[in-house]
Amino acid sequence: LARACMATPGCEPFALELASLRQQLQPADVQGWLQRPEPEIQAVALRAWSRLAQPPADVRPIETLLDTADPDLAWQACRALTFWSSGAPLSALRHGGTLLSLLGERAIELVVLCGHHDDAQLVQRLVRRLEPTPALLDAVARLGHPGTWAFLAHYLGDPVLAHDAVRALRTAFGEAVPDEQRLDASAWEKAIGALRLDDSHRVRRGKRWSPAVVAAECAQASLTARDLALRLDELRARNGVHISAPLWAFTPTHTNVIADVNAALRQVGALR
Repeated sequence: LARACMATPGCEPFALELASLRQQLQPADVQGWLQRPEPEIQAVALRAWSRLAQPPADVRPIETLLDTADPDLAWQACRALTFWSSGAPLSALRHGGTLLSLLGERAIELVVLCGHHDDAQLVQRLVRRLEPTPALLDAVARLGHPGTWAFLAHYLGDPVLAHDAVRALRTAFGEAVPDEQRLDASAWEKAIGALRLDDSHRVRRGKRWSPAVVAAECAQASLTARDLALRLDELRARNGVHISAPLWAFTPTHTNVIADVNAALRQVGALR
């Protein structure tokens, strides 16, 4: 089906995505598609290449795609380049300009993947200009800065976002507050203060961020396939862990995914 669709105008992005997910592509195949002028095809080609273990020999041509006017292509370029240890996406984001505007809340995702502690002011600028959404609250939580608790707790009283605010607070600070007090901002403030967190270290689930903590988090039944994919991206960007996990075919708690995560972390010495 994928091969047939590749020869059908308008079906190429679907065909390329399908062939990539079925692990039917090699770097040379993807390189050819990346030369196409259509942004939607280039974006799928970058996503396909990011699934492969072999990075490009030269990422500089892909770094030029950061100047695109297409939001999805810009994000796929940022994500792939970050996996391939290029500092160009984060540098461009820090300098502001069109990339920051193009990425929207995905700019927070980029900081989650490769940002540093001193990017706190950048994040503050970003959240001030973005509409609050469940995805934004989740991304801010995964940043892991202890100071984000006040931003997240602000939405505990929001009739639309209260549930997402609780979920985000638990992502960052764990089950610090009993369920019956989950909408009480003062209870969160007191509980987080009792954790005595160090502002110079990222946190996840109330603990200092580490690959082991994220790996344990991946086993939680409450995580969706999207949640798992975001955490696999995080581990790959920060620890060089490449997991070929076709999450479209698994339930969120599929034990093979968790086993693969732990095995890959041990292989790179990030989990003992």
